[in-house]
Amino acid sequence: MKALLGSDTGFGRIDILVNNVGYCLHKPSLEVTREEYREVLNINLEAVFFLSRAAAQQMAKQGQGNIVNIGSISAMVLNRPQWQASYNASKAGVHQVCKSFAAEWAPLGIRVNAIAPGYMKTDMAMVDDPRFNARWIDDSAQQRYAYPEDLGTTTVYLASEGSGVMNGSVTVIDGAYTLY
Repeated sequence: MKALLGSDTGFGRIDILVNNVGYCLHKPSLEVTREEYREVLNINLEAVFFLSRAAAQQMAKQGQGNIVNIGSISAMVLNRPQWQASYNASKAGVHQVCKSFAAEWAPLGIRVNAIAPGYMKTDMAMVDDPRFNARWIDDSAQQRYAYPEDLGTTTVYLASEGSGVMNGSVTVIDGAYTLY
């Protein structure tokens, strides 16, 4: 990050930045401490904000660049039966920062888009836990969870010139979960 903040990155150009970070606290909001809340927002939202800004400084000098943020359907729906208000708030922030940066930086030749994945098999999401199947899997039209690899093609597309007119978009990849 220090290299990005300087006038010379040492790498030449920065054409693409993918902000892929996620930290969740599965805890009722009445039990979340101020420090825990700040940690979730620092990891999920502040890191995206400041790393995007640092990369955009170099991209603006180049006259072009592309940022893809990994958000979440948790920005649009309430996850149940687990509680994770701080995560939901942070990912909603990622979507809004994406849209704000897209509008502000478009004249500089910088595009900013986001992906909102649904339930994915990762260390953070307990998609194999039978307690969550009724809400996470059965409520999805495709009746399945995703794997991180399922985001690859969309990420490449958003980072490419093939999506050259997309800016400020949030692409949902959730097996049609949010349709219901």
